[in-house]
Amino acid sequence: MVIPNDNFDLTKANHAKQAAYGEMVKVQEKMDALSSSINDQTAEINERQLEFNELKKQQQAEWEKYNTAQLALKEEIGGKITAIKECDALEENFRLMSENADEDRNKAEIYASGANFFARLASEKMIERDQLISKKRSMIRPDTDRSARLLEHLKSLRSERNELLNDYHALKNEFSLKKANFDRMKSKYDAIKNGTEENSYDFRPIILDNLTNKRLLVDAGIPSEYHETCKIEQRSDGKIDIYYGGSLEMKHGHIIMENGKNIFSRDPKPKNTAV
Repeated sequence: MVIPNDNFDLTKANHAKQAAYGEMVKVQEKMDALSSSINDQTAEINERQLEFNELKKQQQAEWEKYNTAQLALKEEIGGKITAIKECDALEENFRLMSENADEDRNKAEIYASGANFFARLASEKMIERDQLISKKRSMIRPDTDRSARLLEHLKSLRSERNELLNDYHALKNEFSLKKANFDRMKSKYDAIKNGTEENSYDFRPIILDNLTNKRLLVDAGIPSEYHETCKIEQRSDGKIDIYYGGSLEMKHGHIIMENGKNIFSRDPKPKNTAV
C-alpha cells in the first residue's frame, strides 16, 4: 500500500519556487534580448566609426590638395602683382625719359614706345592676375558636411547604446534580486521536501492483497482514518511493522505484529514531544 506524503506545504513551496524561477527567467530573457540589441548597436557603431575614419582620411587628402592648390595660386598671383609693379615702374621711367628727350625726337619716340610696351604688359599681367584670383575664389572647398553628419550619427548611436547599457545593468540588478528570491524559495522547498522525506517511509511493500491488509490493520487496532495512509513492511523473521499517522508536525505511530498479535504499539505524537 503506497503512502501519500503530506504534500500541502511542499506543493505550495514548489509553486512558489516555480513562480520565482519564472520571474527570473523572464528577466533573463529581457537581458538576452537587450544584450542582442547592444551587440547590434555596437556592430553598427564600429561600422560607422570605420566609415568615419575613412571619410576623415579622404577629407584630409582633399584638404591637403585644396590647400596646396590655393597656396600655388596665391604665389602665382603674388608673382603677377610683382610683375605689374615692375611694369608700372618701367613704364614710368620710360615716360620720364621720353619727356626729357624732346630735343631728340627719335629717342623720345623710342622711350615712349617702351613706356607703351610696359603699359600693355602691365595690363596683360593684371588680366592674368584677375583670372588667377577668380580661379582661386571659385575653387570648391572640401565637403565637411558629410563627416559632420556622420559624427552626429555616431554620437547618437553611442548615446542610444549607453541607454541600453543602463537598462541592461538595471535588469542585471533585478535579475540578482529575482535569483536571490528563487534561491530562497528553492531552499525553502528543499527544506520542506527533505523534512517530508524524513517523515515519509522507505516503502518496501509486502505482497498482501487488500483484504489481508484491511484485516491486519483492524487486528492492529489502527483507526480507520489512517488506513489509506499506512505503510506495511514484513521483516525476514515474519514480524510485520505498521507505520501510520506521520506528517510534518507528527511523529508516525508504529505497531509491530507477530503471529496476529500486537507486540509493540506507539501512537502518533507531536514532534516536539519525547518518544
